[in-house]
Amino acid sequence: MESRQTGEVTCAPKCEEFTAMLGGRCVDIRTIEARPCPEGMEYAINTHGEAQCLCEEGKVYHEASRRCFPPYQQGPCATGDSLQMVSSPEQGGSFDCSSICSRWGSDGFVAMTPDCEQIHPWSLHTCPHYGCYSCHKIGGLGRPCASGKELKLNKDSLQAFCERPLIVPVIHSTVFFAGGVFCPGGKKHIHGSCRTPGFPARRRARPGQGPRRSAFPG
Repeated sequence: MESRQTGEVTCAPKCEEFTAMLGGRCVDIRTIEARPCPEGMEYAINTHGEAQCLCEEGKVYHEASRRCFPPYQQGPCATGDSLQMVSSPEQGGSFDCSSICSRWGSDGFVAMTPDCEQIHPWSLHTCPHYGCYSCHKIGGLGRPCASGKELKLNKDSLQAFCERPLIVPVIHSTVFFAGGVFCPGGKKHIHGSCRTPGFPARRRARPGQGPRRSAFPG
């Protein structure tokens, strides 16, 4: 685990199963979970090997409100602003309110160059002149991505990138033609008639034989 004093990786006593380090000692997980985390957070093991309330997957921490929100959404910000990455990943990749995309929208918009490179408030110096970037909605097709590609968000790095959308093949059921009748799903009986799922096919009368009569008179 990472030492709080030196920041170096060091060894520490390993807690038994169903326990976790809290306040310098191993505590039963049920005891820990009895004290619920704030909304949008859940218990996880931090870099110091301790149980701590951290943001749920897909959310980022907002220092001023001490709450977790989805990235690149308005969240706790003023109208037109959104939660953007305001420090580089090397410096922690923290998120705070920014007006970088206020001209386009506050929910789900990221700043991109024509070359599909994401711009953050901390990297605006790489885009010095007005109009060198525009904001686009995550999940949109086309610009700034090449034709047929979609603007997506990497869940680990929280960086936008272009990728061709996954195409799920549609499997059509087989249709048989039996005696002038279409049989969905290939339910064709040996006699050529369609078979209803869950029910046996109706038998055809043999030549010279009349229809079967019920054993019970009506």
